[in-house]
Amino acid sequence: MFDYITPDSQYINGNLHLRQIQACIQGILEAGEGIDHNKGLMKIKLFCKSVLFLFGTFLHEFSHFVAALLLGKPEGFSIVPRIDSDSFVFGEVRARVRYKVLGVFIATAPLVWWVVLFFMVKHILPASHGPDVQGLNIASFMEKLKHLPLGNVFALWFASQLLWAGRLSMQDIKTCFRGIVSPSGLFLISAAVLLVKFFRYIR
Repeated sequence: MFDYITPDSQYINGNLHLRQIQACIQGILEAGEGIDHNKGLMKIKLFCKSVLFLFGTFLHEFSHFVAALLLGKPEGFSIVPRIDSDSFVFGEVRARVRYKVLGVFIATAPLVWWVVLFFMVKHILPASHGPDVQGLNIASFMEKLKHLPLGNVFALWFASQLLWAGRLSMQDIKTCFRGIVSPSGLFLISAAVLLVKFFRYIR
């Protein structure tokens, strides 16, 4: 079949191609605006959380830093928040250790703040709530945590900061896991198992 192209049809096809190009450019611009909008929302969330939990972030990183001083060599301390890919980074402590297993204790150091929170709820609250909470288990601990006295704003704020300070980041968990499966970590686990068996044997 033979077909021919008139000047009018060339003009129409040219308009169609131009419209397609314009639609493509518009789509790219809209996608870019969506990305910028998402980044803007992430920055707002990061700012709000970093201000709200600034003290908790300091406690978290400070525990890492102290553990690094005891077990290795700290090389950096920061509580300046930033966005890394699609996740928030509220602070960072960089340290060098001789054995990777020591990184496990540095990575899990913030858990000490949950211990502090537990003793605060267990021993401070009973003074104002009576002796019925002396035998505190996990369930009653969480229940008492929910019913902190509303009048004591500082206690609520401090408890929230300790909760935030004690949580481990994904990087902390990764560092802990790498330390456990390292040669020094496996050696420490093996030595601990042998010691437990030895003490059981001599009893």
